Amino acid sequence: MLLNIFTTFRDFYAKIYRSGITGVCFATTTANFHNPAMRLKHYLLHYKVERSIFKKQRELFIPELVPGIHKKDLDALVKMTRGKAFEDFTKAVDLYFKEQPIPPVEFLRTNTCDCKTGVWAENLLTRKNYMDVIEHAGFKAEYTAGFWDTHYKYPVVNLITGLLNRLIKFTGKKGYYFAPFVNITAVKK
Repeated sequence: MLLNIFTTFRDFYAKIYRSGITGVCFATTTANFHNPAMRLKHYLLHYKVERSIFKKQRELFIPELVPGIHKKDLDALVKMTRGKAFEDFTKAVDLYFKEQPIPPVEFLRTNTCDCKTGVWAENLLTRKNYMDVIEHAGFKAEYTAGFWDTHYKYPVVNLITGLLNRLIKFTGKKGYYFAPFVNITAVKK
């Protein structure tokens, strides 16, 4: 399964680069950190998914790894393992009981993930985060603005989204501050 190959965001781009599979890796995401409305939308999504799914998943999975765990330790580990998956998750549990520091998850903020598959709930990262990781892996990185759909049922919505698209175009490379999504392109140098 492809998901089990990557344990961190950095691993993804580094392994894609070394694999030689492609010279171009293109992604889009609505997790646009720079648009305040999209950031708020994803903060709320992260809190909802964390509370309703991923926190409960960790509450069930940790006792499988540590049968008979005390509630106090379980509660602490559930908090400390948010954003960790695979070996990083089990290593964090081991480190906790060895009373050693647990390394933080890079770029965690409000992000959360499935501890068994590593699938993120729309990882909310800054332009700088993407550029640093992608360029460190060996790619040339591009981070560009998406656009608003202008085919809604209500004409007033189409008018507003059309104006936002003009604003995105007018602001050029900084258009991502107004865009509903962003494009991330990694091209082999």
